[in-house]
Amino acid sequence: MGYKLLIHEFFENKKVIIRFLIIFTILFSAMSFQVINANNEIVASISQPDIVYTGTMYQSEDGKYPFIWYNDLGEGFEEYVDDTVKGEAAIYSAACRSLYNYYDEFTGIGFSGYVYGFDDAFIEEKLSPYIIEGKLPTVGEKEALVGAYFAERFGITVGDAIPQAITLSKQWDESDIDNYIVSGILNENVSAYFVGSAIISRETFENVRGKENNNFLIGYYRSQNEQRNRELFVEMNHTSSDYGVPEGRYNYSQKTFAKYQIYVASGILFIAGFAMISIMIAYIIKGIDRKIGLLKAIGLSTSSLMKYFVGGFSAVIGMAVALATVVISVATRVMNQYISNFYHFSVHTYMLNWNVLGLVAFVGASMVLIMCVLIRQKCVGISPQKAMSNR
Repeated sequence: MGYKLLIHEFFENKKVIIRFLIIFTILFSAMSFQVINANNEIVASISQPDIVYTGTMYQSEDGKYPFIWYNDLGEGFEEYVDDTVKGEAAIYSAACRSLYNYYDEFTGIGFSGYVYGFDDAFIEEKLSPYIIEGKLPTVGEKEALVGAYFAERFGITVGDAIPQAITLSKQWDESDIDNYIVSGILNENVSAYFVGSAIISRETFENVRGKENNNFLIGYYRSQNEQRNRELFVEMNHTSSDYGVPEGRYNYSQKTFAKYQIYVASGILFIAGFAMISIMIAYIIKGIDRKIGLLKAIGLSTSSLMKYFVGGFSAVIGMAVALATVVISVATRVMNQYISNFYHFSVHTYMLNWNVLGLVAFVGASMVLIMCVLIRQKCVGISPQKAMSNR
């Protein structure tokens, strides 16, 4: 009886149920993918430096891809930057060496691999939140953090020797290969600067091999004042050439704009989603007063009607949530496989996680709750006589 009531009284016929099931599945799938994409963008933008300066590009005599990559920063430039920002940004310098560049101009997919020698403070403060496996490098030990793409590219994991020349020296030799051990792996959504790279402690390196000059400088603004942050960057750019340093890269605006885009897109999607939900609920309860009155007239109680109607609606929502989970799971696998096929190793950039499932469950539960309240009001407020008089 409950099934017949659900089909013929609540949804009118099976075709309507199927239409609603498809619409709800599409809605939940779109919300899920938006959350996955937003999570990736936010994680990457947080770890992305706000400003980046490098030395001039090193030109190798033989024209081959240079290990040095950048020449040293001009003398006094780091001190000038510190004096300019005066604590308004956290500034970190590093010695950087290039390992490889993996990029396809047609698809726009790719990444680069570097060796960075940062201070221990930077590694702990800025990179430790992104470690998904292992730990920070042990002080005094030849250990390195590596990005997820770096680990996948060379088929290594925590505890393995790194089959690349890990050194901050401007020239490498065979002894630098397999000389460092992987202590930890960073997740795939960390900044593009680090996802394909290896990061070591410059203090540990220099205690053994001697000091190397910096050729890479990054900064993270402490304030969210866009105008002031840009003023600082423009001021440094106007003076950088005096130190033989090229103009820097300003990522702060891009990061901020990306966040706003995510929030706006998510807001529009959720508003549109709830508007659609409201329209569909209004359609379902259209003319339900008379149906409830007639069902009451044949002896069905309010609790029975609640059980049939709300229970049936919950079943439809539950099926839509399940189908959306399957759809987004398949979609993320296809997208990850596409990127994996190009890189020739497995990536997991798009992941169905508990945040996504929690959102879908929350929206589905909210819809059921709204329907429960509406049906309850109808059941309590409608009598057979009143339903018939409203025809």
